[in-house]
Amino acid sequence: FYDLEDPTMLADIYAESGDLLRIHLNRADEAIEAYSLALGCVPTHRDALDGLADLYRERERFGELATVLSRLAGIAEGVAAGRIWLELARLQGTLLDRPRDAVESLENARKTLPEDTEVLRLLGDYCFEGGRLERALAQYTRLGEIYDREGYDEPAAPFLTRMAEVLDALGRPEEAVRHLRRAMEADPDRLDIYERAQDIMLRQGDVLGITEFFKLGLDAAMRPSIRRVLAKRAGRLLWRELRRPSDAMYLFDEVLRYDPEDADVRGMLLEVATALADWPRVASLLREQLEGAVSAQRPVILTNLAKLAFTELNRPDEGTRLALAALSELSSAPGAVGEL
Repeated sequence: FYDLEDPTMLADIYAESGDLLRIHLNRADEAIEAYSLALGCVPTHRDALDGLADLYRERERFGELATVLSRLAGIAEGVAAGRIWLELARLQGTLLDRPRDAVESLENARKTLPEDTEVLRLLGDYCFEGGRLERALAQYTRLGEIYDREGYDEPAAPFLTRMAEVLDALGRPEEAVRHLRRAMEADPDRLDIYERAQDIMLRQGDVLGITEFFKLGLDAAMRPSIRRVLAKRAGRLLWRELRRPSDAMYLFDEVLRYDPEDADVRGMLLEVATALADWPRVASLLREQLEGAVSAQRPVILTNLAKLAFTELNRPDEGTRLALAALSELSSAPGAVGEL
């Protein structure tokens, strides 16, 4: 017996019809109409809302899905409500491009899912992107406490780098660098960690700190491309900015292990070897230059080698041969006649 004057009973009939049309007959449009009729009778009918939500997901009608999820979240309780708010937040924050609404949904989700890592992560991300830095930091800090206690459910390095970005934006560079050091320890092969640390410490004028950070990375990084970049940048700073040739030399040698043809590094290495008065190394580097030099460059390099042989190396016979070689390639080679 059906009392068709009873809105609840009538809603149940419409919802059952919607299920039949959706699940067994694959008649989606008619199912949507049936569920809508059910909700016209009882606006909070759970089965009708669930059926509509499933159909809107399948048909990618995301705006209508958001409306249904909002209604479902309003009648659900406990963890179930939190899961619906979280799904709604994902939808609002991505496909619907409504980050402010996503934040509101995530705040609702957090009421029943206070330690859900996805809720905290998304809430932190949207607050950061919206410029609400203190609020973002609060979410990330809580998330970090959970990760420290229970382990990470996402790669640690990107999370720690995000925290560093927030701390840097809040004017807390020392804490930011500490987080970047932890990120580097978690994944030493991520170039963005080193670049962000360099940016922060350059603003502080801490050039030595940059080189130390890079050298820590060299102790752990495995990818040749990362090792090459770190060694080159640290070596350049140690030589050009800090004038510490002994510290720079081994770093330049490390670069050449991975890229023997790096002319920029070979040039700096020659400068460093000269500053250290390492004349055999200077001669070796000049000979290597000579091997790859174009014809216009060869007389100058030969002349420099001749000067070195006559003076620092005390090899006059070799100096004579080199000066003659310079003259044979270009009679006007600078200094060749004088050395000879």
